[in-house]
Amino acid sequence: DIASNRYTESWKVTVKNMYWNSKIQGYEVITENTYVDLFEKVENDKEIDVDPKTLDWFIYPTSFDPWSRKLYGKNGLLQRENFGTSWLGKRLSYLWEIRSKQDLFWPKTWKFSTPEIYLFAPQLLLDLYPPKHDYSQDLKAEVLPPPDPSQINAINSSLDNVISAIQGPPGTGKSQTIAALVEEYFTRNLKKKSGRIKILITSFSYAAIRVIIDKIRHGKDIHKNPTKTSKLQMIFLRSQHQEPIKSEKGYRGIDDLVRYGNTWKLNDESRSVTNQKPLDDSLEESFILFANAHQLYYLPERIRDENFAFDLICIDEASQLPVDYLMSSLQYIHKFDLEVVNPDLAKNSEVRISEKDEIANLAIKTEIDKELLTKLVIVGDYNQLPPVQPVDPPKNLEMILESVFGYYVKSHGIPNSQLKINYRSHQDIVGYTSLLDIYKDLKPSPKNATRTLNGTLNNIKVGWVKKVMDPKYVVASLIHNRKYEIGVSALESEMVVRIVRGYYEMLSPRNKKEEIEFWKDKVGVVAPHNAQGRLIIRKMYDQMKDTQLDSSELMNLLKSTIYSVEKFQGSDRDLIVSSIGISDRDQLSAESDFIYNLNRFNVLTSRAKSKVILVVSRVFLDYIPNERKVMEQAANIRRFAYEYCNIIEDLEILNENNTKEKIEFRYKS
Repeated sequence: DIASNRYTESWKVTVKNMYWNSKIQGYEVITENTYVDLFEKVENDKEIDVDPKTLDWFIYPTSFDPWSRKLYGKNGLLQRENFGTSWLGKRLSYLWEIRSKQDLFWPKTWKFSTPEIYLFAPQLLLDLYPPKHDYSQDLKAEVLPPPDPSQINAINSSLDNVISAIQGPPGTGKSQTIAALVEEYFTRNLKKKSGRIKILITSFSYAAIRVIIDKIRHGKDIHKNPTKTSKLQMIFLRSQHQEPIKSEKGYRGIDDLVRYGNTWKLNDESRSVTNQKPLDDSLEESFILFANAHQLYYLPERIRDENFAFDLICIDEASQLPVDYLMSSLQYIHKFDLEVVNPDLAKNSEVRISEKDEIANLAIKTEIDKELLTKLVIVGDYNQLPPVQPVDPPKNLEMILESVFGYYVKSHGIPNSQLKINYRSHQDIVGYTSLLDIYKDLKPSPKNATRTLNGTLNNIKVGWVKKVMDPKYVVASLIHNRKYEIGVSALESEMVVRIVRGYYEMLSPRNKKEEIEFWKDKVGVVAPHNAQGRLIIRKMYDQMKDTQLDSSELMNLLKSTIYSVEKFQGSDRDLIVSSIGISDRDQLSAESDFIYNLNRFNVLTSRAKSKVILVVSRVFLDYIPNERKVMEQAANIRRFAYEYCNIIEDLEILNENNTKEKIEFRYKS
């Protein structure tokens, strides 16, 4: 145990920042101050005769996060299914030139298991079963709401290919598409598989899993009858920190499976799942399991059948899921050893491969019906936010450290079908998303294309707020001329609080229930930095003297209404207000990658159903970053504020000091 080792204790450091330096192909590490001078320790160590300033320093973690413990060790995922030792994995790192030592030996065998092929060489399966050109044929399952043409195309593609992707831009009904896909798969395969169908739905967050459970559970066909899959056994495998799914009258209950330490419980019954009574005994012939990667890691503890496998695995939020989390799901695919054609140039395993071309184009030799293989469907959008990482990955490792969705779609080129109808937002909001040119043929649903804010505008007491909150101004920006703010803007916080307060007055919640609904569903405030968010929360709290909630309840609701873009991903509100909070050029330069990130801005604007307001400094909009990519992203944000919001009016407001200050109000005509 390194933490209890007295010798190593004096060598421990706390990492403050890490920056990738491409010149040295390594990280520059900045640590917090230490009580011991480590350079002096090296100089005083008789066994080390190297200048500490030229010495190669290695940093080892003294503790692991919960996921790292599932990767490494005797029973880690890297020890399962050849994930950590696969020659195909070594081949991939060799082809992508990301090995620490760029050399590779020929394999000892040309037979590889399906889990390692799915993870490291999906192209082999694509070449064996080439995608079709047309996936517009009608679906067999007739569900409500009927899938639109782009959803039909995505479902048909997913069920034809072994590995495929569905790209869901904001508001395009990803969860509903997954529910329809599951129903279609079950309908097509019920007879083929003799009524024995096993489906896994997994996601990065429990919130997304709960949404899909709800969609499938309440599924109806065109005759308003329950869908086939709504009547299947559904098991929610959760951590002990999550609540079970509540039962609902008229709908099948969701079986609750939870692991407490080394003990498992099914539906809160003691000794319901043990070594002697495995989970297999409680599973029906067809079922759907819902679980995240952490819980799937433990599932083999209570499965007796060595050939246990899912026929369909669907991964939601794949653009937020790190690639290594995928191994938790791939240990449950149908397992076959498939032989790869031995290249003419192949030699024995003691000979190095001399050129990448020698192994770049491999092919599977084994003939196998693709219906015997597990279908893997990944659902996400690489134009939204990737997994949160403590340190930005080196450029050459982005393709494997970015996300499951980016890994398969951008790096491996698996078939990818984009959804094209936005069911969430007003046409002006969808129009800006389309202008970004990151999605193909994105259109608003006619049903919501003209949706605007409800409420009584004349209830708003402050004149300029009444002007800004006019429902017909769907897309708007408020631009001020402050300078030198480095993450906290008192002016912006004052403006945001006045706007939110104005919306509250518009709706005038009549009781506690309506006020809770206001904070949970009607309004959202996005601030890139927590400090700005906290300032807005404090000011908003002080403004709510007429609240119908107790103080702790109000504060908790404010904290779930005002936060960062990352936490808003996957949700929506009628009104979204964003405060950037920076007007200092040096600060903008220091964090330009973060603050001008187009994916972040895409998520921000696309959360709004009926209105989006950007509160920002002119310095932020006019600043031109040095890096070309960031410069292009900043230009798109500038286009939103200056061009898309094309009508200009000057407003006079009372600032945080209760003095008059002029701002520019811009909105789309």
